[in-house]
Amino acid sequence: MKWGKAHASDYVNVLASAVRRNLHEEHRFVCLADDAEGISPDVETLPIPDMGLSPGNLRFGCWPKISLFKPELHDLFGRALYIDLDSMICGDLAPMFDVPGTLVMIKEWPRPIDRLKISRPVRGASGVIAFEIGALGHIYEELVQAPNYWTSTVRNDQRFTWNQQGERGVTFWPESWVISFKRHLLHPPLVNRVLSPRVPPPVTRILAFHGRPRSAELVPDDQQAWGDFWRAGRGAVPWFREYWLSNGGRETVDAIGPLRDWRGRPIN
Repeated sequence: MKWGKAHASDYVNVLASAVRRNLHEEHRFVCLADDAEGISPDVETLPIPDMGLSPGNLRFGCWPKISLFKPELHDLFGRALYIDLDSMICGDLAPMFDVPGTLVMIKEWPRPIDRLKISRPVRGASGVIAFEIGALGHIYEELVQAPNYWTSTVRNDQRFTWNQQGERGVTFWPESWVISFKRHLLHPPLVNRVLSPRVPPPVTRILAFHGRPRSAELVPDDQQAWGDFWRAGRGAVPWFREYWLSNGGRETVDAIGPLRDWRGRPIN
């Protein structure tokens, strides 16, 4: 899915190219988008269903993702694998369609501070999910019936999805299949400014970028600072740069967005 200005069209085109390389079975690659400008003609684009959300409902979280669960989603049917745009495809995707479950989610990765807690709730993350199209209509219906209530009382769309489906049944991906760039590959704070990120293990199928840094920040080879104070680095990450460029991504400001310093301020 692509809406707003957070991701350039390159994110869609790179993901589509990488999926084609790693999913040889017959499939449809679909991007639900509010603007298809710049998206490759090889990508099937469809409009994001209107759920009646106001700009105020969209202040925090990615609430348009809940439209994935609309009972009738255009002419789509069958098993769907949804992948956030800020993801890197690392391996064969076919086995991910075979994981059983009404809803398959990422087991939410603990933050460093969570490791100090005696116990923490287990929740699902929605950056990569699998489901049968039309089978989770109750999630969609619950939101559209009371959008102001839910967007003001639940932290974000991911937590809302978990709250609506967790007790009904959620399956988690094998933990080695979907990993986090900043949780698994970055070195500890301060050390990460000296040592380059680790390479994804061979068993990884999808690498998720969530929060900062955005994946395309790692592409320019200009000693640019990327990330934030804790999750920091500098310059290109060679293995990701090669992935981005070999899948048709551009190395321009239009593609990667304005570079920012440690405090999040744009760098001229």
